[in-house]
Amino acid sequence: MYNEESIMEDRYEQNDNPYVDFDVRVSFALEKRCKINTDDYQLEHDDFEKESWENTEQTNWARAYEESHFTINEMLDELRRYVEKEMCLVEPCSGQGRYLKRLYNDLQDWELVDTYYERV
Repeated sequence: MYNEESIMEDRYEQNDNPYVDFDVRVSFALEKRCKINTDDYQLEHDDFEKESWENTEQTNWARAYEESHFTINEMLDELRRYVEKEMCLVEPCSGQGRYLKRLYNDLQDWELVDTYYERV
C-alpha cells in the first residue's frame, strides 16, 4: 500500500510525461465474518443419537444478512450522504474541501457484481 511519502518519492523518479486520463476498471474483493441471527433453518433430529442440529442448506443468507446488517451499497450511499453534508460546511478550495470532493467523487459509480454467503 502506498503512503503519501512513497507517492512523492515515486513522482520524483518518474519521467516527464504529461498526465493523461485513462478509463480503468477496478475491482476489490471484500470479506467479512459476522453473526447472523435467523430462524430460517430446519431443525433436524436424530432420535437414535438423541441429538438435534440446525440444517441451513436452504437458508436464505442474503435476506438474513440484510435484515440485521448494512450491505456495501447501503454503506456507500450513507457515507456519500454524510460527505455531501460535510462538503456544505467547509470551504471548497481548502484542503478539507478538496479531500471531501475527492472522497465524494470516489463514492460514485460503484457496481456490486457478486455476493456470496457461507456458514462457517
